[in-house]
Amino acid sequence: MRRLYIFLTFLATLCFYRVQAQDSVGFHVIISNTDVSFMNTTVLHGDGIKKAFWSFGDGTSLVTTPLAGTQHHYAAAGVYVACLNIFKYVSNGVNDSILTGHSCREIHISVLSGDSCHANFTDAPGASSLLTRIFFAQPWHNHLKKPEKICWTFGDGRDTCISYSATLVNDYKVEHHYAQPANYTVCVTIKYQGGCQSTFCREVKVETGDPCKADFSVEAITASPLSRKFIALPWSSLQKKPLKICWQFGDGHDTCVSYNVSFTGSMVVNHTYSHDGSYPVCIKIFYDGGCEALRCKSITLAPEPHSDTCYIKVFEVFTGSTQQERHFYTATSPNRIAEKICWDFGDGSDTCIVLPHPNSPQSLSAVHIYPAPGIYHVCVKVAYAGGCKALYCKEVQVKSTTDICGGLHLYFFTIQ
Repeated sequence: MRRLYIFLTFLATLCFYRVQAQDSVGFHVIISNTDVSFMNTTVLHGDGIKKAFWSFGDGTSLVTTPLAGTQHHYAAAGVYVACLNIFKYVSNGVNDSILTGHSCREIHISVLSGDSCHANFTDAPGASSLLTRIFFAQPWHNHLKKPEKICWTFGDGRDTCISYSATLVNDYKVEHHYAQPANYTVCVTIKYQGGCQSTFCREVKVETGDPCKADFSVEAITASPLSRKFIALPWSSLQKKPLKICWQFGDGHDTCVSYNVSFTGSMVVNHTYSHDGSYPVCIKIFYDGGCEALRCKSITLAPEPHSDTCYIKVFEVFTGSTQQERHFYTATSPNRIAEKICWDFGDGSDTCIVLPHPNSPQSLSAVHIYPAPGIYHVCVKVAYAGGCKALYCKEVQVKSTTDICGGLHLYFFTIQ
């Protein structure tokens, strides 16, 4: 009789596990050459502690939270069977797990395709005049090749072409001043490294009506090196309030925040990146009354410098005796001996200083007088003993006596 009781208890326990609520497991994939993004579409049923077990079909696997997506890089072309399994953990003295859902699909990875590229651009009002527009080229290349030349047709008979170095971070922007309000057909042609070329055109409306602007500042978060605080800086000539602010953080994770016209606090969002690097960040502000404004900047999350690297800590800018005179000072890597410092002042002028003595303080500064007000992309490059070189760039605004606002644009990276 006792044996029969134990057997019936075992059957009841087995039935309990079998009738656990099954989860509706599924996922979508986006394939880009040999990189695949997995989007988890699972719907969970029932409670309890659950985890997702990903098997990518190439001998690798990953454990995530039950509803998280993931990314995976395949080392070679082929057909892989990727599976997603959801397990529930049961506290029965041995922390047993139960499969509550399962889904698999084939992943077809092809060999790398040939070069493919596109061109696009956004525009925003300029700070100096209502008739000034700032254009931002938006390059795209399937093999991530950089633009080597960008040509602009502004629609008013005054066009320009700009060459770019593939080694420098750039937001590919250009400022253009129109003589009068009108609708202009603007075209951008982007030629990439390797020869791929693409052109995009659209109509741009230049008007002197209800202007509005968008800008933002960025602050580091000490407790999280890969996190940044983004602070919106709206402006409207008619004192209109933002109704919605949309952020593009440059890593594919975007967000929009709606506001009431009575809101008076800071318009702040925090964002955490998965790894260091350079990211094009854009803010678009939709104002009460219909005015829209866009502002884009590049931000760089640099890894912490190590003893075996060289870097430039920062360079400071001070206004000189005139409105267009600037004094520059840089601080070099303390564990390296600087031998040569080169300044590119962003207006076609540059200079190099060979240090007579290691890290000579009087040679770490430079003075430059700009020909006119504007925003200049200034870079300092330091060559250290042993061959290591470091570059640091930021935008420097030279104001006229009537300017009331300005901006700062930072870059920071190391060249080995």
